[in-house]
Amino acid sequence: MRTDSEKAATITTSITTPSTLIEDLIERSRLSWLQITVAVGLVLILILAGAMYLDGLLTWPLDVPLWRTLMLFPAIIVYLVSIQAVLRRSRDSAIKAFRPLVPKSDDNYRQLVAEAPLFNRRREWLALGISAVAALALTRSWSNLFPFWVRLYLLLTGALGLGLTGWFIYVALSGTRLFTKLPVAGWRSISST
Repeated sequence: MRTDSEKAATITTSITTPSTLIEDLIERSRLSWLQITVAVGLVLILILAGAMYLDGLLTWPLDVPLWRTLMLFPAIIVYLVSIQAVLRRSRDSAIKAFRPLVPKSDDNYRQLVAEAPLFNRRREWLALGISAVAALALTRSWSNLFPFWVRLYLLLTGALGLGLTGWFIYVALSGTRLFTKLPVAGWRSISST
């Protein structure tokens, strides 16, 4: 037979937290975060090598400023994908840490967290899209500094990298909504009794 503290630990660890668009996509792929991160990095490097080959730029393999410029957006993308797992664990532990502050039963707390309007898929896509369009306008990657395929690569990776940055900002702001509502919801239940 389990003690009350063991039961409480089991209950609080079984809280299902809302997930983001990227988390859902990665969970559907059935790959680990590390595998996804490595795969994204390799795909971006291979596409870059292909674009450079098509434009005849692989004859300059040691041109450091060129590589530094071309690897900026892939580095941003890989970084944002790689920290997603850490951010998820942080959000989960913060939700568990808030549990003692909300004087509701464990079932009601789980329901409160599950029903919290934390992430809205439409808004996530909107944040990603607006940031990607803004990236295209701000980076001016379409200028004739690079040949066609490398320029196309810069356009796509720039839009994706800065689109993910905008998406991260939306997710961070949405996360604060949950943490401001949890204590308030608990205090409302105290005042109504």
